Amino acid sequence: MTVLETKTVVRRWVAERAGEWPELRAAHLVGGITAMDNNDLFPLTKDVDLHLIFDDESPMVQQDGPLPNILEAQVAGIAIEAGLKPVSDYATPEAILGNPELAFHFTVESSIYDPDGWLSDLSKAVIPYYADRAWVDARLLHETRGQE
Repeated sequence: MTVLETKTVVRRWVAERAGEWPELRAAHLVGGITAMDNNDLFPLTKDVDLHLIFDDESPMVQQDGPLPNILEAQVAGIAIEAGLKPVSDYATPEAILGNPELAFHFTVESSIYDPDGWLSDLSKAVIPYYADRAWVDARLLHETRGQE
């Protein structure tokens, strides 16, 4: 299966479940798949990582919510690992630019569920500043603090 076909399967999986998750705001890919060419074969020994973004008030992102903070699924032979994230993690382009877990994924086509165009708008605001030294330093500081 190609990377593009894999993304299509994951996109369909999210779309089919969106009705079960009324507070789902958006979803985007993270991890290695975002750096792969769409025509490459996706190694079935890897999983597909993504973030499912919910309203902050959603029980889905509460510590005692109905799901663990990572949802795992097998779909069409593809292992999916979805992190459940609050929308506040994506509050501003600056919040994304300073977060090494998020920033790169807004410089490539990673959105798989974005009914309001919210992720697309954030991406347009992130791309011009991603390589600015101040944001590179902010991401490095974020990593350093995480290691401490």
